[in-house]
Amino acid sequence: GAGMFATSLGPDDACFVAGANWHKNSGLMCVWGQVCAVQKEFIEATKTDECAYGIIGRGIWYFVHHTPIHLWGGGPRWGY
Repeated sequence: GAGMFATSLGPDDACFVAGANWHKNSGLMCVWGQVCAVQKEFIEATKTDECAYGIIGRGIWYFVHHTPIHLWGGGPRWGY
């Protein structure tokens, strides 16, 4: 969702920032380096599978977009 960004720094490097908003220096860089590069590959593979109507990709991204628990942000912690 909004506020989460995976930025590529090359084929074997990246950084992932969560909790970002319109305020300067907001967000937390929680994953970086090769671990984030693997995370990027996982996101790409599952999104591609979802677009091809694969059951794994659709299941993962359905859960991502329909999880009723919000760990940060201005909204309620539970529900919508």
